[in-house]
Amino acid sequence: MPTARLRGVVPSTVAILIPVLARPHRVAPLVESIRAASTVTPCRAVFLATEGDDAEIAAIRAVQEQDDTVALHTTRKDSNSWAKKINYGFTMTDEPFVFMGADDIHFHPGCIERMLACHLETGACVVGTNDGGHLGTMTGEHSTHTLVCREYGECGTIDEPDSGMVLHPAYAHWFPDQELFATAKYRGTYAHATDAIVEHFHPNWQKARMDNTYRLGQSFIAQDRALYESRKHLWS
Repeated sequence: MPTARLRGVVPSTVAILIPVLARPHRVAPLVESIRAASTVTPCRAVFLATEGDDAEIAAIRAVQEQDDTVALHTTRKDSNSWAKKINYGFTMTDEPFVFMGADDIHFHPGCIERMLACHLETGACVVGTNDGGHLGTMTGEHSTHTLVCREYGECGTIDEPDSGMVLHPAYAHWFPDQELFATAKYRGTYAHATDAIVEHFHPNWQKARMDNTYRLGQSFIAQDRALYESRKHLWS
């Protein structure tokens, strides 16, 4: 981390939303990768922690002591899912672009400019990235972590266009990213920035150890898949 206190004097272009749960050790490395990748485009790291997750909150506040472009918001335990936290973060920011992140990712230098270039070149309001692990993200058939124009987010989900929610909130963990991808393609406003690498440090790619947070997410896969399958007709 930098030793000098950073001042956010330049308006931020991208709000990087980071839902977190019980991984305080990932806070500082993630912020370091964001800073290294945002030397051209100003970004804010916006952490979304759960009330009572004291170690996580303390780690974020420690980073804030050195970097006041880092923001922290907390959510109730009944709003603990990735989708609900992303939706909440969307309402708590005003940057023209929002990136849907997590605490187990690493921003490669230049990736933010490549996302924005893809948006400018194609006019797409939803821009996918390459996570270096999921085959679909490397071929443009899926995006786990995605850049979204604020105007698109304000269009709501496919069946609730006036909701102001960028993600369908009923998913406990899995598939809101897949619904976002499918919906944006259906609306004709998706493009994929294959050269924008936001690496996913996940056990599926042998890049992280299994922990209780991953186990909690895995416990919801059957119910989330059933929900996704029940909604596919909306964009098919």
